[in-house]
Amino acid sequence: MFKYNRLLVLISIAVLAACESQPIAKKTYLDIDSLINAQIKSLVTANAHIIKSASLNNEKADSEFAMDSLGWATELDIFRQLDIINKPTNKDSYLVTDGEKDMNSNLAIRQYKAKSKLPVEMLRLYYYTDLQNLKKIQAVFEEKNALYATERSLTMEFDEVNGKSTLIHYSINGIQKMILGDTVRFTIHCDVIF
Repeated sequence: MFKYNRLLVLISIAVLAACESQPIAKKTYLDIDSLINAQIKSLVTANAHIIKSASLNNEKADSEFAMDSLGWATELDIFRQLDIINKPTNKDSYLVTDGEKDMNSNLAIRQYKAKSKLPVEMLRLYYYTDLQNLKKIQAVFEEKNALYATERSLTMEFDEVNGKSTLIHYSINGIQKMILGDTVRFTIHCDVIF
């Protein structure tokens, strides 16, 4: 009985040690989820609200409102879709270029361009000196299936707020075509107010 208990203890220790030594999977390209989570925390802490302008087939609406963390998570959820670039199957699916200078600013650009047809066709990161000083994200996201096709251009812009790089503007522009339906054009522009 003593040998059996000792064996059980040794097996338990080995299992626990194996669990603890599993490395956390590192994102291949840009950790979008962590970026969005950090932004939500900063926006809630700063009591930020947004001024939103939206149009759907030339019908426009403007609104201004504040949100809690759940509201911000819902509002920024569309940008989480960009994290598809980090799927293990997409590990070598993007051509990465870095250091190109933006012609309209003093920022450098890191670009991820899909080598084949993928939902995230292109992702550009605009930064000052290094990626820790991220200033803007631009992406093109496409979805197609038997019922509809959609293409969206997504943009997020950041600036220093209370010593942290914080979201100050974001926009979504796109078209959606439903099978046997009309093409719908939409734009959403949001300014974050502190």
